[in-house]
Amino acid sequence: MFDDLRSQAATPFDDDEQETAPQPTARTVKSKPVTGRLPTATAAAPAQAGTAKKVVRRKKKMPSEVPLLGLTAVQRFVVAIMMFMLVAVFGFVALLVAGSIVLPL
Repeated sequence: MFDDLRSQAATPFDDDEQETAPQPTARTVKSKPVTGRLPTATAAAPAQAGTAKKVVRRKKKMPSEVPLLGLTAVQRFVVAIMMFMLVAVFGFVALLVAGSIVLPL
């Protein structure tokens, strides 16, 4: 969900609308009064002609090229160090509160 945020931010907001093929509008045909029959396949074919969507495929990136959460390697390292320090400080405080360790005074 949050993959590739930097490239999405660089592209225009209407990018998705430009990639898809325009949808043709349905043609209305004056018909005879309804006789209780369903339309045949040959009558329905002209209305459905040309409605196939063009599939746009994006090139898959190598796993080494895909940034984790949109971060560079240095940014990920700094976040990892900050998380390690957070766990160490909370562990130290928890040991102080529990009385397992005491500060020398």
